Amino acid sequence: MITLILREQIDKYIAPLRKEIHDLKYELSSVTLQLNGKLNERCDDLEQYGRRNCIRISGITETPNEIVENKVIEVLKQIIPTIASNDIQNSHRVGKPIMGNPKKIIVRLSSYKTKVSIMRGKKVINSAEDNIYINENLTRYRTHIFKNARKSFKSNLINGCWTRDGKIFIRERNQMEWMVQ
Repeated sequence: MITLILREQIDKYIAPLRKEIHDLKYELSSVTLQLNGKLNERCDDLEQYGRRNCIRISGITETPNEIVENKVIEVLKQIIPTIASNDIQNSHRVGKPIMGNPKKIIVRLSSYKTKVSIMRGKKVINSAEDNIYINENLTRYRTHIFKNARKSFKSNLINGCWTRDGKIFIRERNQMEWMVQ
């Protein structure tokens, strides 16, 4: 009998504490999700900033024992005739060949100005018949977003999409532009 009374009294005090613990756990999980989202966004921003001077070139044929830098310079001379090996910090192939296409090449340039010049003049290369394309080196997350934007463009859902400095821009059907990242 006494134990029953004691148990009822204890339950009166414990019940609100249990509810408070439950509410705090829910609030903690909500805040954790929010912070993880912000942290992931910030990490992606930092990773993209690290790629600020990088470009990605696709379509350059692959040969055994090739010197990738020489091939890159040969292509980039069509845009900037004065480009030299000291304008390139590093260049190498990445990924797997897709459906017989050669692996893409990532090029880290010595200066941001050189990258801007290449990106402004890349239409000379992108419109050529040899299927060589120059793009910004985006993070995996931004590449996924841009790929979906390109699909929307090809389906005529939007009027255009492009990237500049790791940011994705979309022109909607009503001619207004907005930035995704």
